[in-house]
Amino acid sequence: NEGYDEAIQDLNKALSIDSANVDYLHLLADVYLDYFQSRQALQTMKKAAELHADNIPTLLKLAEFQLILQQHQESLRTVDRILQMSPQNAEGYFMMGLNFKEMGDTARAVNSFQQSVELDPEIIDAWVFLGQLQAGLGNELAIRYFNSALSIEPDNIEVLHAKADYYSDQAELEKAV
Repeated sequence: NEGYDEAIQDLNKALSIDSANVDYLHLLADVYLDYFQSRQALQTMKKAAELHADNIPTLLKLAEFQLILQQHQESLRTVDRILQMSPQNAEGYFMMGLNFKEMGDTARAVNSFQQSVELDPEIIDAWVFLGQLQAGLGNELAIRYFNSALSIEPDNIEVLHAKADYYSDQAELEKAV
C-alpha cells in the first residue's frame, strides 16, 4: 500500500531482533529500491552479501541491484564470485548476459545467454534476449530462439510480443499479427 516508511520501520525493528536474517535484508532492500532510495537499497544488499558471503541468491540479488544502478563492473565482479562458487549457475550467466547487453557488448551477451540456456533451458528471458540480439544482428536464427521460449511457455505474452516485433521488423505483418 506504498507505506514505505512504515515498512522500513517494521523491517528495521525485525532486524534489531535478528540482524542476520537474510530474508529481512532482502525485503528491506526491495522496499528501499521501490521507495527510490537506491543508495540505501544497495548498501543493504552489500551488508547482506557480507553477512552471507556464500549465499548465491543474495549475491544474485546484489548483482541485480548493481545492474539496475548501472554499476556494471561491480555487478560483473559479483557474478564472477557466484560463478567461482557455482560454475554451472545458469542465473549467474544470465546476469552476466544482462550486464554485457546493457554495456553494448553483443557478442559477450550472446555467449552468456547461450551458456545460461544450456545450463537451464527454462530461463525464458534468456531465450528472448538471444532472439532480440540475433534479430539486431540481422540473423535469421532469431526466430528459433523465440520459438524455443514459446515451446517452454506457449502463452507467454512477452515472448509472443517479442516474436511479433521480430516479424514486424522483417515486414512480415501477417505473421506479426
